[in-house]
Amino acid sequence: MRFSNRYIVALDIQDRYVKCAQIRYSAHSWNIQKTSLKEIPPSEDNEDSSHDINTAHIIKSLLQEMDIYPPANVVTSISGKDVAIRLLALPPVGDRNVRDIEEMVKYELMMHLPVNIEQMGYDHQIMERDDDGTRILTAAAKRSVLNRHLKLLSLAGVYPDVVTASSLMLFNTFVGKEPESIRSGTNVGLVCLRDSNGDVVVCENGNLTYARSFTFQIDGSKEQLTREIHNSFDTYSRSRISEVGAGLRARSVSTIYLMTEDGQLPANLTEDDLSRTVPGSRWRIYPAGDDLALGLALADAHFDPKSLPLLPLRVNLLKQIAGERRAAERKAMRAKLARMAPAIAILILLIVSGALWWQVRRAEDKLRFTQNAQQASRQRIDRISQLSEIEKGLLKQIESLDLVEDNYPMVSYRLLRIARTIPDSLWLKEVYIPEKQISTKKKRDEQQSASRMYVVGYAHEQHQIEQFLDGLRKCDCFSDVKQESTSEVRLAGERVLEFRIALTSNPHRERL
Repeated sequence: MRFSNRYIVALDIQDRYVKCAQIRYSAHSWNIQKTSLKEIPPSEDNEDSSHDINTAHIIKSLLQEMDIYPPANVVTSISGKDVAIRLLALPPVGDRNVRDIEEMVKYELMMHLPVNIEQMGYDHQIMERDDDGTRILTAAAKRSVLNRHLKLLSLAGVYPDVVTASSLMLFNTFVGKEPESIRSGTNVGLVCLRDSNGDVVVCENGNLTYARSFTFQIDGSKEQLTREIHNSFDTYSRSRISEVGAGLRARSVSTIYLMTEDGQLPANLTEDDLSRTVPGSRWRIYPAGDDLALGLALADAHFDPKSLPLLPLRVNLLKQIAGERRAAERKAMRAKLARMAPAIAILILLIVSGALWWQVRRAEDKLRFTQNAQQASRQRIDRISQLSEIEKGLLKQIESLDLVEDNYPMVSYRLLRIARTIPDSLWLKEVYIPEKQISTKKKRDEQQSASRMYVVGYAHEQHQIEQFLDGLRKCDCFSDVKQESTSEVRLAGERVLEFRIALTSNPHRERL
C-alpha cells in the first residue's frame, strides 16, 4: 500500500489509554506534527460492548480535539500476543514473481499454524535473498481478533489502512530512532512494557530473528513480570541452539533496551532484578515518549529507502482482508450492474439517439447554410465574369481611343490589331506599306493613312497561317485579307513556310 500523501495518523490503543499522533515524512526524516493522549476510564460493567463503545467515544473525541477527524492514512497495531510471527527458511526463489512467492508462504503457514489459514489474516516480507536460500518474515492473526479491532475503530468512524503487530512496531521504532543500536554485529534485545502487555524482540545484525508478546498486571508482582521476560529470552536461546546445531552454544544477547512510557520501571522493578533475569546482558532504560507512534508510521509509508540504514518491517495484517473486500465489492458491483443492465442499456440508447438526432439537426443546418453560401458564391462569380467581359471590352475601346485620336494615324491602330491577332505558333518577319502608294503623292491630310499593308512571317504548318488569317478577317479595320504567296524555306536548319499576307484597309473605318 502507498498512502496518497505524506501525513500519517498513528493510533495506539491500550486498555487504559488511547494515544494518537499525526506524523509527516519530509526531507528524509520523520516529524511528529501533533500528539495527544487520553485515559480510558474503567467501565461500570464488565461487558465488552460497553467497553468498546466507551473506547470508541474516547478515540473520536481525541481525533476531534486534534482537528484530524475524520482521519485518513491511519496505522494501528494489535497486541503481539494475538499475532503469530514466524521466520521461514525457504529455498532460493530466484526470479519468481510475487504470486509464486505468496503461494509458497501460504503453504508454509498452513504447515506451521494450528488454525485454518482461511481464518487468518497474514502478510510477509522478504528479509534476505541469496543463492543459499530465502528468509521470509511472516505475521498472522486470527480474523476474529482483527474484526474486533476493526469494529472498535468503526464505532469511532475510523477505518485503518494498516494494522500491524506491537512487536513489529517496537522494531520499527528503533529502525527510525536508534538504527545504530541494532545494526552492530552483536545480538540486541528490545523490550517494551505498556500498561498491561509487553513485547520482546531480538535482533541479529539488524534483522529481527525472534519476537514474543505477553500480558501482565501493572499492579501485580514483579516476579510475574521478570518470569515473562526471562521465559522470552530463554525461549529465544533454545530456538537458536536448535538452529545452529546440537552441542553448539548460541550467542547471548549483549545489550537489552527496555522501553517504557515514562522511562520508569513498572511493578517496583530494579536494575538488579533485570540483570538477574537475563544474566550476562547489559540493560538500558529507554523512555518511549512519542517514539512508538513513529514505529507505527514506519509500518507502511512511502519514504526513500536510502534515507534509512535499515529497512522497517512493513507488514499489514489487513492485506488479505482488504483484498477479499475489494474482490467482494467488485463482485457486488458486477451483480448490481447485471441487474441494472436493461435500464442502463435503454438509458444509453436514449442518450445515443438524442445525440445522433442533435448531430443530424446540426448537419442539416450546416448543409442548408453551405448550399445558400454556394448559391450566393455562384451568383457573385457570374456577376464578376460579366463585369470582367465588360471590363475587357472597355479596355479595348480605351486602348483604341488612346491610339486613334484625331491627330493619330490609322497605321498604328492597324499594327495594334495585327499584333493582337498573331498566334503563338508563328512569328512575323516584317510588316510594311508599299512605297509606291505614298511616295509620288502629296499627303493632303496627315491623318490619311495607307490603304494597303503587307505582313510577312514564318509558320510550321498551313493551318497555323489559316488561323492567323481568320483572326485578321475579324478585324473591322480590314476590308480584304488574303494570302498572296507561300514558299518553303530553311530557317536555323529547320523547314518552315514563309508567307505573305496582303491587307486592305476598310475605308469606312479609317476613323473611329
